[in-house]
Amino acid sequence: MLCASIGLRDPVDALRVLRRLPPQAHFVEIRLDRLDDPSPEPFCQNAVDRLIFTCRRKSDGGEFSGNEAVRLGLLRRARAAGAGFIDLEMDVDDDEAGSGKGIIRSYHDMTGMPSDLAGLIGALQDRRGEVVKLAVTPHRYADALRILTFDRAPRKKIALMAMGPFSLCTRVLSESAGNFLTYCAAAADSPTAPGQPTLDEMLHLYRVPDLGRRPRVFGLLGTGISHSLSPRLHNGWFKRRREPCVYLPFDTKGIDDFLALSLSLPMAGWSVTAPFKLEMARRVDRLAPSARLAGSVNTVIAHGRKLIGYNTDIRALIHLLNETGGNPAFRIRRTTSGIVYRGRVLIIGAGGTAIAVCRALRQHGADVVMTARRLERRNVAQEIGVEFIPWNRRIQADAGVIINATPIGHAGWRGLPYPGSRLFSGHIIIDFPYGDGDTDFVRAGRKAGCRIIDGKRLLLEQARLQRKLFAQAKQAVRLS
Repeated sequence: MLCASIGLRDPVDALRVLRRLPPQAHFVEIRLDRLDDPSPEPFCQNAVDRLIFTCRRKSDGGEFSGNEAVRLGLLRRARAAGAGFIDLEMDVDDDEAGSGKGIIRSYHDMTGMPSDLAGLIGALQDRRGEVVKLAVTPHRYADALRILTFDRAPRKKIALMAMGPFSLCTRVLSESAGNFLTYCAAAADSPTAPGQPTLDEMLHLYRVPDLGRRPRVFGLLGTGISHSLSPRLHNGWFKRRREPCVYLPFDTKGIDDFLALSLSLPMAGWSVTAPFKLEMARRVDRLAPSARLAGSVNTVIAHGRKLIGYNTDIRALIHLLNETGGNPAFRIRRTTSGIVYRGRVLIIGAGGTAIAVCRALRQHGADVVMTARRLERRNVAQEIGVEFIPWNRRIQADAGVIINATPIGHAGWRGLPYPGSRLFSGHIIIDFPYGDGDTDFVRAGRKAGCRIIDGKRLLLEQARLQRKLFAQAKQAVRLS
């Protein structure tokens, strides 16, 4: 069951949020340590049986720094006013818990992960209370996996979850794992724990109540992916189809850590973005023709422990190029064997996406030239058999199509990958990065009258192709 946590300062604002919460928030936590006036009684006039009162000490990650007797007195007042539960930390004397009914016994580790998870939960269960709550801070997905796969069938109801950047999967999948309570933020601007998702996200983006015990789990693997639209695209598709599936972001710098989690859950499949596309091509058990051609993988489908890698980036690009049409410098000719391109293409970048684009367009007959800021990247061009032009000579490529496969012009990388003054109406420009609005490169292209394929169009098309692959993935998680 979902518990929406209210951590606002102003009691009036907190009461307003409480009254507007939907019934899908089965419980509501009132964080007295956050309130300017921590009196619990005003809140107890509103569906009191679903209220959980917490007054967390600073040493436990909260904000209360006063006298312990005062703190416990506030919780006693909440209990006397009819609160459904009050939260008492593990070290609070059992006498304070009375019979234990309506008591949550909690432990929070704001810095790390206990080595003996079972021992700590056992110690919590030995304290007088009805529910055991444990929130810890993993530093890798392997620790998150320990939380997800922990046996939640002991003596008492359990609320076991993680905090921090590796925590989202433990919250979204906690009900599938058998959690009694899953905490989330009632308001987006006032989370009560690091990495805490909002109630709105849990209900409408990840659809936690609809997942059941054995959902199919998909995800996005990459680094610095908080801006990605992929979770909204794919989860929206699952919602329209009413499928017990969820798509989660997995932001990490280590592919091994993610693979350990994905194979153990197990996940049904995932998208791959920078910087892991090339590495993933070496990790899968089999490459589909699209990935073999590209030399990189942006989609993985799991069949048991066997992983098959695909590349929908290239198919999306070819499809959109065909829709965009040609120009005098870049002609598209349809033959009995398919589409053939004639003309010069400048690829800006030398990473996984750039390599995949080079290989695909070269196979279709285009004259491909690569450029990159670092001269040593000419080795990449040599390996795939295309010409390399130094960065300061890229305008001399005389290309009809200019493709930016770098983050330049987006996400803090200011500037243009190609001078705007050298763009003309005959150019087709393709910009893989995307954001809330146009990138600098797309704006320059629009000003020059170029034909544009921006990152959002590419994302939508490759996501459409990914969905067809995801629809074939039937592997469900096994958590409880």
